[in-house]
Amino acid sequence: MRWRTQVGVHRLAFTGTKCHVAFASSAERLVVAVRTGDGDTDIDLLLVDPNADGVTLEQKLTVASDAPPRAPGR
Repeated sequence: MRWRTQVGVHRLAFTGTKCHVAFASSAERLVVAVRTGDGDTDIDLLLVDPNADGVTLEQKLTVASDAPPRAPGR
């Protein structure tokens, strides 16, 4: 997993990119696994609004010529 979280006073921020997010362009929310620490079990799931500030969706072609979206974070 490449996404990391940073806990702020009033919010949780994460950075990184998820590749091959099936149906991301038509989803109302994305379930994203993120690391919350350095331990093997320091992984949580976040419910992310794909229209939120700092979230972008990009389509990239694969070797199969389809275009699953990527969901880069900040």
